[in-house]
Amino acid sequence: MPINDSFCIELEIEKGKLEMRLKIVSLLSTMLLTMAIMTGCTGTAAKIAQEVFDAYDSGDAKKAQQIYLEEIQGSEENEKAFDEKLNHAMESIVDNYNEEIIDMDTAREQISHYVDVFGESTCLMDGYESLKVIQSSKASYAKAKKLDEKEEYAKAYTLYESVSEKDSNYEDAQERLSELLEILAKQAEQGKEDTAQYLEKHESRIKLLQRYDTSPKTSDKSAGNSSSGTVTQEYKNALSKGLQYANQLHMSKKAIYDQLTSSYGEGFAADAAQYAIDNMTGIDWNANTLEKAKQYYYNMSMSKSAVYDQLTSEYGEQFTTSEAQYAIDHLN
Repeated sequence: MPINDSFCIELEIEKGKLEMRLKIVSLLSTMLLTMAIMTGCTGTAAKIAQEVFDAYDSGDAKKAQQIYLEEIQGSEENEKAFDEKLNHAMESIVDNYNEEIIDMDTAREQISHYVDVFGESTCLMDGYESLKVIQSSKASYAKAKKLDEKEEYAKAYTLYESVSEKDSNYEDAQERLSELLEILAKQAEQGKEDTAQYLEKHESRIKLLQRYDTSPKTSDKSAGNSSSGTVTQEYKNALSKGLQYANQLHMSKKAIYDQLTSSYGEGFAADAAQYAIDNMTGIDWNANTLEKAKQYYYNMSMSKSAVYDQLTSEYGEQFTTSEAQYAIDHLN
C-alpha cells in the first residue's frame, strides 16, 4: 500500500475518533446542563418552602401565608417541596405527643394553626389521623396496665395486643404479651373459668401466637401452615396489622383486606391478608361500623342516608348492608 494511502486511512481513523469524542463531550454537556437546571429548580423550590416555614416558625404567620399564596400555591414543584416540609412538621408534632412532650390538646392546636394559615390538605389530615391512632393506642396501653395490675390477664392481653407499632409503649406491650401468653396457658390448664372462656373466644389468635399443636379453625391455605404445621411470620404480621386497623381505625373487613394487599398500603400477599381476615376473632364489626357512622354524622354533619351510602360504598368504608343498617339504627 502506498504511503499516501496509508496516511489517508490513519487520518480518517483519527478524524472518526475526534468526532466520537466531540459527540461524547456534547452528550455529557447536555446531561450536566439538564441536571443543573433540574437541581436549580428543585433547589429554588426548597428555598421558597424554607422561607415559608422560617416565617411561620418565627411567629409571622401572615408573612408565611403570603409567601405560600404567592409562591407555592399553583406551582407543582413548589407545592411538592412545601408538602415535604409540612410532612416533617406533622411528624414532629406526632412524635412530641407520642413521647409525651406535649399533650393531645396542644398537638391538635398546633395542627389546627397550620390549617388556619395554609388551609386543609392531605398532609394535615394525615397528621390528625396519626394523632388519633397514637391516642387510641395509648388509651389501650393504659387500660391494659390497670387490668394487668388487677390480674385480669385475659382482658389485659387483648388491649396490649392493640397497641400500635408507632406507640412509644409498643416494645413494652410486646414484651408483656409474651409473658401473658404463658400465664394464660397455665391458668387455662388450672381450669380458671374466665381464662378458659377467653381462650375459647380467641382460640385461633392464641394458638397462633402460642404455637399450639393444633391449627386454627381455617383451611390449610388460609391458615398459612407449612408442611410442618407452623404458621409463617408473614401471616402473623398480616394478622397483627389487621387487628390494628380493626381496633384503632374501626375499619371494615373488606377495607382491611384491601389495605393489607394494596401496593400503596401494607403489600401483603392475598393469602396472608385472607388469613388475617379469617383469624380476626373477637372484633365487633357492628361496633366498628357505628364508630365510623358517628364520625360522618356528628363530625361532618352528613344525613343518615348519606352516611349509609358512605358506609356501604366500595369507594367508601365497604361495610356490609346489615352492618351499615345497624349503625344507622343506633345513631342518636
